[in-house]
Amino acid sequence: MNPLVIIEGSGNLHFEVVMIPFLCISIYYVFNNKLIYGALWMAISIGVKLLPLMILPYFWFNMGKKDRNVFFGGLILFCTLIFLPLIASIGGTSFMSSVDLYFRKFEFNASIYYLFRYLGQQISGYNLIRYIGPALAVITLGFNLFLASSKTKYTFSNFARYGLISWSIYLLLATTVHPWYVITILFFSIFTDIKYPSIWTYLIFISYINYSYTEYYENLCWIFLEYAFLSIWIFIEYKYSFSNIKERDTV
Repeated sequence: MNPLVIIEGSGNLHFEVVMIPFLCISIYYVFNNKLIYGALWMAISIGVKLLPLMILPYFWFNMGKKDRNVFFGGLILFCTLIFLPLIASIGGTSFMSSVDLYFRKFEFNASIYYLFRYLGQQISGYNLIRYIGPALAVITLGFNLFLASSKTKYTFSNFARYGLISWSIYLLLATTVHPWYVITILFFSIFTDIKYPSIWTYLIFISYINYSYTEYYENLCWIFLEYAFLSIWIFIEYKYSFSNIKERDTV
């Protein structure tokens, strides 16, 4: 019943609301040790949007060797069957050029990227997105792999927290953050005690103001306001969580 889900999912028909149910089914089967079914539904979710690829490192590093071979073997098979007609029709080159376009050209409602863009403009005199975008993507991947490979117990609750944190880092380092992108971290937050994704689903409505001008214009003052409030909330929430952990340890 979150307003962002209703507006962007039902109103504007963004496919996160299709991707997430398939992802949810996959996760259910995986953590109930029905790995072939989990691989099938994960492949379908990836077929809707490529974004679930981001959470695969967790399974790679935390599954047992036998389970990992079964799950990823099935996933590769099902993904091949799903994507083969697409690749055959448009060609791999066109597909990769679209991915490259996303990282090197698109800009909207970003946070950390805009800071690097400003610094780059001060140094070079022009927009360095063609370098900054891929660099931030590599940092995101590195952080994801580090987080996934950290020694934690293989449980659904740990996976949900991993999914929330890794996806949040992706959005905070991305060059483009459309409102509907936040729906996925809202999904992961349901299974944790972390609330900032819910707050973000309301704050991100601020970005709609960019479409209110006669000609499209991204007002960075409003973007700053969005992320300033979000940063304050995240700081307070994590400080409170850390304090509770210290109190429990002391007791």
